[in-house]
Amino acid sequence: MLTVRNWCKTYPEFLTAVKRAKANADGVAENALFERVKKGDTLACIFWLKNRLRNEWLETSQQVNVNLEVDVKKGLSESTRNEIEERLKLL
Repeated sequence: MLTVRNWCKTYPEFLTAVKRAKANADGVAENALFERVKKGDTLACIFWLKNRLRNEWLETSQQVNVNLEVDVKKGLSESTRNEIEERLKLL
């Protein structure tokens, strides 16, 4: 790959040809993907939507913090509640 990079730096017409070939290959791939989307290929549709409509279709993970208070002492005897309080203080 270093040789290709060197040729691109040295020969502007070679760089132009490389760029044209890459654009052509991208076009071929895009057309093939589009044909698969038109045929209803679910995976192709997902790929297309995630890349073309990124904000609506990109999967993201979200961190959710939940604070939950549970009254575990409700319905317990007073002595049991007191024992729980004492044990919690030790933690």
